[in-house]
Amino acid sequence: MIRNEEQLRNTQTKLESLEAHFREREQDPPSFTRDLSLQSLRRTINELTEESVRYRAHRKEAASSVDRK
Repeated sequence: MIRNEEQLRNTQTKLESLEAHFREREQDPPSFTRDLSLQSLRRTINELTEESVRYRAHRKEAASSVDRK
């Protein structure tokens, strides 16, 4: 779970690295291990993306509630 802006930045950096690795692995010859690696990478990319979206939504919601006061 992302709790602050620094963790968000670190998550974005990790996502960029994982996405680059995913693109590289896609170029490998088809194999069972390649497919498993791609599945694992995609799952991790999706999880980190979801965490980033949740954090941003929560941050936006918190800022919005402060503005209403």
